[in-house]
Amino acid sequence: MQSITKRQLVLFILVGLLGVGVALGVAVRRTASISLADLAVHREQYNHRRVSVYGAVSAIRRKVSQREHPYYTFVLEDDSGANSVTVFTFGVPPVTDGGHATAIGRYDREKRVGPWTIRHEVDVTYGKVVPGHTLSDRLCGRGR
Repeated sequence: MQSITKRQLVLFILVGLLGVGVALGVAVRRTASISLADLAVHREQYNHRRVSVYGAVSAIRRKVSQREHPYYTFVLEDDSGANSVTVFTFGVPPVTDGGHATAIGRYDREKRVGPWTIRHEVDVTYGKVVPGHTLSDRLCGRGR
């Protein structure tokens, strides 16, 4: 069995860390952080892609599926009120009407669910809804 020199060990660790960094970078790039205005204009570009959008919460609707799973939808709109998107996920909403939130999930320009056609929606079933201000606001000390 051949022994590994310190130089080889350091090189091996650096290559491993580089691989992890590349993997994390790819994962971060897969989520497009966009404005609701950009999403409205480029619906086809973001169709079936993971997006992160921020806005004011309104029209929360709590419902129960046929299989008795609670879910909710709400509208996320920008400050102008001109651009919005519907957000969907299972569970109990972590947001309230009038608050702000970031929705991270899969955007669908249009999808069929049984007999229904759903348009312009962010499905956060495998994502998340983060209530409150934007990350940049938190980093700058605003919104506490």
